[in-house]
Amino acid sequence: MKIESQLGWMHCSLADPSKSYVIGGSEEANEELRKKYLGDGYKLVPDGAKSFEELGVKGFSEIVITSENYNDIMKVKGMPASCLSGDYGRKVMKDVENLMRSYYSGEISAEDVQRKIKNICMDMRVEMVQQRYTNGYNAKDNQQILEEIYGLFQKQNVNAAYAANEKEGAEIAAAHGGAKEDNWMYYNSDYYYKQEDMRNNIRQAIQEMAEKWETDSIDFDKVEKNPSYALAGGMDYHKVWQHHAFQGRVISLTDIDSIPPKNFTFFYQDKKVPGWDDTNRQEYQKGYVEISYNQKKWAADVPYDLYSDTIIGFYHMKDFMNQYLKGDMEQECKDFLSKFDIFSEIWASTKGDSMWDNCI
Repeated sequence: MKIESQLGWMHCSLADPSKSYVIGGSEEANEELRKKYLGDGYKLVPDGAKSFEELGVKGFSEIVITSENYNDIMKVKGMPASCLSGDYGRKVMKDVENLMRSYYSGEISAEDVQRKIKNICMDMRVEMVQQRYTNGYNAKDNQQILEEIYGLFQKQNVNAAYAANEKEGAEIAAAHGGAKEDNWMYYNSDYYYKQEDMRNNIRQAIQEMAEKWETDSIDFDKVEKNPSYALAGGMDYHKVWQHHAFQGRVISLTDIDSIPPKNFTFFYQDKKVPGWDDTNRQEYQKGYVEISYNQKKWAADVPYDLYSDTIIGFYHMKDFMNQYLKGDMEQECKDFLSKFDIFSEIWASTKGDSMWDNCI
């Protein structure tokens, strides 16, 4: 039997521990392994022995270490419902979350992410073999691994993109009533396009692994529609954005399938001036909008009046921009901006959840 076929086993070089590796594992994981064997806490030759010959292993320079014989290791239990369950799975999920945040903060490149995806797939397969869930060569088992890793990465991709978008918006909010006030939302189309590009990068890496492992092609769209990934907006960026809008209850994107123009930003805050002055109600009810597109900017106060006979607490942005935004605006910017409704949180509290029915 060829050593290369023994996925998950440790190929141990007695003569040079730095050449030891887990068969089928990523180079990254094996480098960590080698560091351990080179450390003081890991010794292939016990204290007191000067050579392997003294241990009775004369003539051996390399061995394969496993806790069971080959026949036992091939007795697989079958794949679990999710390969991301258990301590190892939770560690992978946290690692992917941190990885995607590092990508959106500019610390790593798309190529770094693709390399990491492949490493995680390889090491997850090794983990499943070592846990006796698979022999590592079952195409259906390997396809499950790839589908779950794809789902994990794409979910964290859209989450991290939204987090970067929100961080940017918080800087604007800080100048208009304070970022800690949960009464604002921000949309930057750059993050929509960046997460779309990353989705393609993730798919490419997973598909390359599918070809390497000789599994069926991954149906990425089917994976994204899996109900288990639907929580908090699922894997669609606009649905994730809308989920957060639902939490704040001051804005709604009325067409989540719409495609934004590039270089577009939209900031909205339902209460521009903090606090309250009963003698100046109109001023203390004003909201604020700020739009930019291709280096042009528009800004305006949003007049609300919730304490008169004619209650004003809601605007379609299509109507608002025609009435309150001054200056020429390109049609593509107008078209996308018209997909938003803005309102006062107090006004929305009387309307229930119907304004977010297209995402929750």
